[in-house]
Amino acid sequence: MTQALLYERAFIPGPLGQERGRPAPAVSERAFPTRHFFALNDSPLGQWARANQLTDRMPNNHNLHRIIPAALFAEFPEFFPKVEGERWEPPAAMDRVNWNPDLGEAAVAEWVAVYAANHFAENPQIDVFSVATNDALTFGDSEATRRWTYPPRWFRQRPDYSDLVFSFTNRVAEHLAADWPDKFVSQLAYYWTENPPRFPLHPRTIPVLASDQSQLYHPAFRAEEMQILEAWGRAGAERLAQWQYLFGGGFLIPRQHLTLIADYLIAARRAGFTDYFAQTGFNWGLDGPQPWVTTQLLGDPFQPLEPLLAEYYRRYFRAAAEPMRAFFDRCEEIWLQQPGPPYWLKHYINESQAELFPSCENRRLRHLLDEAARLVADDPTAAERVALTSAAFSVTEAFVAFHEARQNLSDALLDRLDDLAPDHLEALLEIYEEARDGPDGFLQTLQRVRESHPLAVHNVRLDVFLMNDPAPVAHALLAAAVGDFSPQHPSSPELTFSGDQSGRIDLAGLTLRLDMPPGWGGRVEPWEAYRVDWLLQSGGAPILRVENQKRLEIWTWQTVPDHTLGLAKVEVRGRLSPGAFSLLRASWVDEAGNFIGGDAAVRLHEGDHPDWRTLRLLLDPPVGATMARYRITTFHMMVGDYLEFREPSLTWYWRP
Repeated sequence: MTQALLYERAFIPGPLGQERGRPAPAVSERAFPTRHFFALNDSPLGQWARANQLTDRMPNNHNLHRIIPAALFAEFPEFFPKVEGERWEPPAAMDRVNWNPDLGEAAVAEWVAVYAANHFAENPQIDVFSVATNDALTFGDSEATRRWTYPPRWFRQRPDYSDLVFSFTNRVAEHLAADWPDKFVSQLAYYWTENPPRFPLHPRTIPVLASDQSQLYHPAFRAEEMQILEAWGRAGAERLAQWQYLFGGGFLIPRQHLTLIADYLIAARRAGFTDYFAQTGFNWGLDGPQPWVTTQLLGDPFQPLEPLLAEYYRRYFRAAAEPMRAFFDRCEEIWLQQPGPPYWLKHYINESQAELFPSCENRRLRHLLDEAARLVADDPTAAERVALTSAAFSVTEAFVAFHEARQNLSDALLDRLDDLAPDHLEALLEIYEEARDGPDGFLQTLQRVRESHPLAVHNVRLDVFLMNDPAPVAHALLAAAVGDFSPQHPSSPELTFSGDQSGRIDLAGLTLRLDMPPGWGGRVEPWEAYRVDWLLQSGGAPILRVENQKRLEIWTWQTVPDHTLGLAKVEVRGRLSPGAFSLLRASWVDEAGNFIGGDAAVRLHEGDHPDWRTLRLLLDPPVGATMARYRITTFHMMVGDYLEFREPSLTWYWRP
């Protein structure tokens, strides 16, 4: 490539990402007509988006909470979901989530169409209005809704509600067509609506397919995904849109899958997809070529990938091109070779992502970064670019070391108390706390990198990554503050599972309530071939067995005695695929019923657990707590996974 052929590039936001050259050519006729990551404003992100010829966003997001707010219930209760035979009024705090209008009712589509028509009249320059469902799974159980959802259908293990949602969307488009024939309504083909409906779409309906390209590492998922693209292309819509997840945010590891993105964009454009939106939150230090190359592919998805990669590494990392390409290529190999079946947004905001980059692998990757730094020591710009990735990866290294120390401590605490050698437990606890809080630990490393390299790692939900904390119970056991030799409070409850429940779930209405013993509540988001059973052992305690659940939660409420610490326990055994886990959790409310303090939790991680082991959680009530919610949750169980629970307990001890 000669100097005369070089184009001006913005590889990352800000001056560090700039490379001079002649103006970039216009996008190809084969481009996605709308291509959006960030608002085209004067911020560094907006300038980067503009420089890479991204466009304004097509309206495509959750919107029914604005069109039918909870305040309409008093006047139009028939708009709202029917739950257990009654129209349900959402609390004001739930106005945006956790429910959808009764989409089967004809009056709902009529109301939405009038709202859309008024919007178009007030904004004649707009050609698309979103009628997308709320980000919620409660659709209700009216006869009008059951018409579209019963008997239950499944797609990719999830309930299939495409017929319900897109019949509603078609009705809205039909109402608008007479007066606004040149306008469109968009609807999310998302989660329970990923599969095309069993009828043609109105031409002026734009389905927005929200899929996870990163899961194409799995051959069966990949084949199915390509079939989905083709099926939507035949569904009858004039425009088809993509919603992709290019995180970034929610990951502390390099989530590299650029070759999957490239293949997917070609298939989507061939199928007739016209509009593209990506949810991002980039980790600019860990994402490497992925953000910039994706913008170029959106401008022409049929261009070859290799020249773009070659240009990125040669111009961005300069003399360090070879080791930096080896670094990111290896990160992509790790993602593509990961174990276990796929699921939507696998490892997102989940400590399981650390399992993909064990410390032994990170040492090899660190060697490549050190070599890259050596090669550009005399080039300040390239050196700073390498340093950005190096700093970001130091967060990965510290996070993984913290995760490994936590796993070791957690495993020890699953043993019988008689098997817990105090010296060994104390040593594991010290290693864990140093890996979390020490000078080179996860938290201080993350803080330093966020201060020195703000672009390196996106803001992360530390509460999620830190919620699993085995340290409090370890400290309490070592100090004999709880356990067999501690003074027990007399009001400790008797928590039991009775074995006369059915485990029934009402799938048609999907109220997600689980049949539970007296004193317990339960809800579940099931996957196909789900199972919830109460097993009776001869002469033993009842066992709750669960299989193939996206999310299951069971709970009970208990009064918090004054001046106490609690020890919650449950016996558990089973098998969990990569990314799946179970938590023993506690949360608190005050006398007014408000949640206070943070959740306490310990985690049973992925893998085989064939023998009964004990999950233990210390309950340290915050000031003002009057009630504790003891709960067990499981997430992302796949076919073949199972968990069995028995003998839950909660014992209060006098605070030392």
